[in-house]
Amino acid sequence: PTYCNFDLKKIRNTPPQVVDHSPRWTGGDDPLLCNVPVVMQFNWDMDTESVAQAFSITPHVAGTIRWEDSNYRMVFEPDDAYAPGTHYTVTLAASACHGGGTPMEADFTLEFTTGERSHLEQLAMFPTSGAQVHLAKPVIEFRTDSVMNSYDLNHRFHVLDAEGNELAWQMRSIKSNKKSDPYGYIRLPLARDLVAGQEYQLVVDRSVADYDGIHLPDTIRLAFNAVDAAAHRAAAAAIDIESEAGAVLAGDYLSAELATSTTHLLGARSLQLKYAFGEATHHVGLDLASMLGSKPVAMADTVAVLLWGDMSFNQASAVLVDIHGTEHLLPLATIDHHGWRWVEAPVTEPGAFTLKGIALSRPADSRIAQQGATGTLLVDAVAVLKRAGSSAMTDVQLRGVGVGPVPASDYLVATADSHIDGVELVGADGRVVARCAANYINVGDVPAGVYVVRVYVNGLVSTHKVVVTH
Repeated sequence: PTYCNFDLKKIRNTPPQVVDHSPRWTGGDDPLLCNVPVVMQFNWDMDTESVAQAFSITPHVAGTIRWEDSNYRMVFEPDDAYAPGTHYTVTLAASACHGGGTPMEADFTLEFTTGERSHLEQLAMFPTSGAQVHLAKPVIEFRTDSVMNSYDLNHRFHVLDAEGNELAWQMRSIKSNKKSDPYGYIRLPLARDLVAGQEYQLVVDRSVADYDGIHLPDTIRLAFNAVDAAAHRAAAAAIDIESEAGAVLAGDYLSAELATSTTHLLGARSLQLKYAFGEATHHVGLDLASMLGSKPVAMADTVAVLLWGDMSFNQASAVLVDIHGTEHLLPLATIDHHGWRWVEAPVTEPGAFTLKGIALSRPADSRIAQQGATGTLLVDAVAVLKRAGSSAMTDVQLRGVGVGPVPASDYLVATADSHIDGVELVGADGRVVARCAANYINVGDVPAGVYVVRVYVNGLVSTHKVVVTH
C-alpha cells in the first residue's frame, strides 16, 4: 500500500499562532552562537508571503526564510553571522496569516544575545600571497582558531594553474585536525610537482567551518609562485651537510634528536632535527662548528642556509661567535613555510665572527608558540656570501699585516697598519684552537704543528701559515 497524506477541503477554524520556537533565551542565559537560526512552529500551514512581510529582526540582519513540514515550520537563516555581543529582537507581526487567510491575534516576539565569536579565524596558512613555494612535493596548509569540521574539508580548497586548471591532491597523504587538537588545521600535499617560474592561485572557500558551523568571513584567494630552492646551490661554495656526525645539541628544550634524512636537495642526505619544547623551554641549538670549519664572518657578509620547514613559526637564527667567545644570534627566517627554502641574512653588527651553527627559538606569542611546540627542521647546506669587493681579501695575506715569530714556541704576535680586532689560531681540521681579542696568542700549551693564524682587521680577514714548536 501507499499513502498520500494531505488535507482535503481543510477548514482552518482558529487563527494561527506560534506553538514552539527556537532559540529559547531569557535574560541571564549564556550568549548564543552567532549563526543560530530562528525557527517558528505553527499550528496551521502558513501563507509564506504574508509571513515574509510580517517577519523582522532588530538590528536588521539579511537572511533567507525557508519552509519545512508543509509550511508548518519556518526557518530563518542569516546570510552571514550575527554581530558579536549584540542583543537581537525577532518580531512576527500579527499580519501573518495561515493558508485560509486568517491573521494572528497578536504579534509574536523572541529575544537573544550573541556571543563574542562570529567567524572562524585564520591563524596561519601556507602559502601566503606572493609566497615562493619550492616546486617539488608542495604542501598547502591552513590553520584556524577552532577545530574545523573535517567532513568533505579537502573539497573546500583549490589550487589552480595559470590556465585555470585545478590541481589534484595526494588524497592518501592529507592530514586534518581531530576534535581534541588545540587548533584547527588541514595539510594538503599536491599530487604533482609545480613548474618553476609559474604563478598559481590558492582558493579557500568561505564555507570552511568548525563543528558549530562557524565559517570563514570570506572566501580567500591569493597567488603564489613556484621556484627551485636548489637554484642557489653554487652560491659561495655552500657546505653540503650530509650527516649528523659532529653536530652537537645545545639549548633548553624538552627533547631533541639528530639524524640524517633522505629528504634533500644537495648531495645524498640532509641533517634532521626533531625537537619538542615544554612550557618553560624555548630554545634548541645546533653546533655545526666541526662541519663548517670555523668559517669567518664579518660585517656586510651574508649567511645563507638551505632549510626545510614544517610551518612551526619558530625563529631560525645563525649563531655567530665573536673574538671574545660571546655568541650572537643573526635572525635568518621564521619557519612559516613547508618544504625547502634558501634563506639569507646580512651581518649588520661590526666585528669579526666565526659561524658556529643554527638555533631555533620559540616565539613569545602563546597562540603562535603552540603551533611550534614540536617540530622537524632539515638543514641541507650552509654558506657565507662575502660582501662585494672583500672576497679577494678574505683568507689571504692582507697588505701591511704580519705574524711572528715563525716558528713560535711561546707567543704569536700580529702587526698591522690599522687596528686589529682579534686573532685566531686554526688547526688542520678547521677547528679554532685559540683566540684572543687582541693582537697576540699564547701558544705555550698548544701542541706542536702547522697552523693557520687569522688576523681580523677592519672587518677583513688575513690568514698566515705558522709553525709551533716546543
